[in-house]
Amino acid sequence: MSDPIVYAVASGKGGVGKTTTAVNLTAAFATGDRSSVVVDADLGMATLATSLGDVEGPTLYDVLADGVPVEEASYDGGGFAFVPGGGTLEGYADADPGGLGDVVETLRDSFDVVVLDVGAGLSHDTIVPLGLADEILLVSTPETAALESAERVHELAERLDTPVTGLVLTRVTEANERATEAVEAAVGVPVLAVVPDDEVVYESAAIGSPVVTNAPQSPVTAAYVDLAEALCDRLGEDLRSEPVPEGTATGETVLAGLAGPERAREVAGSGCSEGDPESGDDVAAPGSDAADPDGEGDAEDSDRDDGGGSGGFFSRLFGR
Repeated sequence: MSDPIVYAVASGKGGVGKTTTAVNLTAAFATGDRSSVVVDADLGMATLATSLGDVEGPTLYDVLADGVPVEEASYDGGGFAFVPGGGTLEGYADADPGGLGDVVETLRDSFDVVVLDVGAGLSHDTIVPLGLADEILLVSTPETAALESAERVHELAERLDTPVTGLVLTRVTEANERATEAVEAAVGVPVLAVVPDDEVVYESAAIGSPVVTNAPQSPVTAAYVDLAEALCDRLGEDLRSEPVPEGTATGETVLAGLAGPERAREVAGSGCSEGDPESGDDVAAPGSDAADPDGEGDAEDSDRDDGGGSGGFFSRLFGR
C-alpha cells in the first residue's frame, strides 16, 4: 500500500464475531502483497491469543505496563503478525491504555495494515483505540440488539471524528441473507461483507487457526478475502500484484495465490505435510492440539514457543 492504514474492528455487543473478523481480515490481507498485524486492543477481555494459539512471552500488557518493545510482543500468526493481550487482572490494572498510541505508530511504520481488535461496548478502553484508527469497521449479527449496539458505536465514532467505512454482517443464514438494505438503513453505513453462519468458524477457533488458513475454500474465507479486496479497492489499489488465475472463484486459492499447495502451506505457516488446501482438507495450525497431539512442540517450528517473545520475527518476516 502507498500509505499504511489502521483499521479498528469494533462492535457494541460482544459475541458477534468481532475478533473472528479482525483475525481473518488480517489473514486475508496477508494473502496478497500486504504485510499485516492484528493487535488485541480489548484490554479488559483479551481473547486474541485464544483465537491464534496461546503464547509464552511478552504481551501487550507488558508493552503498556513495563515499556517492553512491541516487537518483542509480536508473534507469527502464519504469514501475518499478532500482538496478544494479557490474561490477568493484575496485568490489566497495570496496563496504561494511553500507551496504545505509541504502539500503533510503531506498527504503522512497519506494516502496511494494522488491525485493532477493539473491546465491545462503550468505555475508555474502547474510545482510545477507536480514536487512534484511520477508519472503523463495525461488526454485527443481523439481530436487532446487535444492530442497535453497532449504531451506538457509529454515533461514538462521529463524535471522535473517525470515519466508519462500513459494517461486516456475520452469522448470516438463508433466513436473513436478504436483510442487507434494512441493516444499512438501521446502522447508517454500507454493508461491506456478509459472512455466512458456518461450522468452520467454530472448528477453526477450536484449533487456534484463522478460517482463511484452515479452510481456504470455504464461503467464510471468500467473504473475508472479498472484504480485504474491497478495502484495497477503496484506496485505489489491488490486494494482489498479480490476478488470481482465470476461472478461479474468489477465495478458492486464497493461500496459494498463483503458486501450488506447498507454497500455500508455507504462507499459512502450517508446516504440515497432510491436508490439501485444494481439496478442502483442514490444515492444522502450528502449536495446536491437532498439529501436535502429544503436546511436544518443536521450539524451532514456532517463534511463539521460545518463551521470549518474537525473537526477531518482526524484522525477519517483514524486513523493516
